[in-house]
Amino acid sequence: MLGSTFGAPRPCHRAKKGSVSPIMVDTRIPRRGRLYGYAVAALAALLIGAMALSGALGPGGEEPEESTFIAGEPEEITSTLPASGAIKAATATDVTASASGPVAELAVKVGDHVKRDQVLARIDVSDKEAELNNAQKAADREAASAARAVADAEAQLAQFQDLANRGLDPELRSADQAWRQAANELAWTEQQLQAGYDPELDQQAAAQRQALADADAALAAARVSANQRQAELARAVTDARGAAADQAANAEQTLGGLRKEVDGATLRAPHDGVVTAVGGQVGQAPTGAVVSVADDSTFQIDTEVKENYLEQLSVGDEVEFTSPSARGATFTGTIKSIAPVAAAAPTEDGQPGPAQGAGRASFPVTVEVTGSTEGLHIGSTARLSIVTQRATAIAVPLEAIDESGDTPTVTVVHEGGYEERAVTIEIKDELNAGVSGIEPGEEILLPGAAGGAEGDIVYNEDGSGGSVTL
Repeated sequence: MLGSTFGAPRPCHRAKKGSVSPIMVDTRIPRRGRLYGYAVAALAALLIGAMALSGALGPGGEEPEESTFIAGEPEEITSTLPASGAIKAATATDVTASASGPVAELAVKVGDHVKRDQVLARIDVSDKEAELNNAQKAADREAASAARAVADAEAQLAQFQDLANRGLDPELRSADQAWRQAANELAWTEQQLQAGYDPELDQQAAAQRQALADADAALAAARVSANQRQAELARAVTDARGAAADQAANAEQTLGGLRKEVDGATLRAPHDGVVTAVGGQVGQAPTGAVVSVADDSTFQIDTEVKENYLEQLSVGDEVEFTSPSARGATFTGTIKSIAPVAAAAPTEDGQPGPAQGAGRASFPVTVEVTGSTEGLHIGSTARLSIVTQRATAIAVPLEAIDESGDTPTVTVVHEGGYEERAVTIEIKDELNAGVSGIEPGEEILLPGAAGGAEGDIVYNEDGSGGSVTL
């Protein structure tokens, strides 16, 4: 149901002016008939009193109904939607343990205020500490072995490159010497042939040319072999370095997991707040949150609104609310979010079920508390008034407005009679409306009082004074 802050109109009472015809009594009655005359006079007096009383009280002898009211000054009018919900922390965190040991210490209890990084609890990880120590020693040994393998591979490559640069590689040196010898022998023979032809020297030169070609091929092969051996040594260095890196990575993964468990033995507050739950028990391994911390400096309220009111709400709408935890105080907020999906109806066991299908569905609405939070407590209930509309207008009871035609009208009382006047409804709820089209101080007729007659009297509610309607 919508509520409002309409000002109370000033009602007036209307009563018919008494109109009683006088009854004349003949006082000239003989003495012997005076008793009869007295009886007639008494009966007439009773009749006059009854008629006067009937005129004053109206039909049935009831008090006159409220039939008009006086329009007040224009005022800011708000139309609100009532709701209720629970006050929650805008930020709440469940602190869990990454370590798998039992709880060794609980440093806080429910209701304690904590600061960020404050110690909440400690987990017994003595077995993990021993495992970490052994794993660290093994990792150190493997790292040293890998480092030696890299050093050996690098030394072999450097030695080979040094011999090659100085021409001292045995294979290359032997091939080079064979080539030089073949080249020298061929040169001497060709020099002898230039001095004169000798068939034996000619055959010898041919053989030496073949020997030089073979030596040249052997030297080329030796160079290829040397390059291959250098590549193999370089690859051995790369492999040794890669193996060392892999070993270090594997060791760090193992050690990192153990360190995380050991470091996770100390549970700390993720932010400032209040402890709302302690789920762990000393001596037992935790199965869920060890400690829950809620930031009690920022609040929100979770409520639900029926689907037929949903179109009246928007994110950012103003909200006022009260809470039994802070009696006499009024707090403010705004709508933070409106769920696009209806809330799930609870099942017989109290668990959330499928979205509501029967009756009117409700949609979750989250209200962010924006003003002072002094006196509010997490878990307290809140009674909300969601502002759905604001307007500046004159407050009029809905019963005074005739909406049967195309344009709403009210009946204004004048000294000369009644005026049906069109008004514009700026805002309304189930009881009142804020309208424009009438002036402050004008008297508005309520249903059941139309068609007053000459001589009607209007009495103020306090009974003072009155005005005559002609």
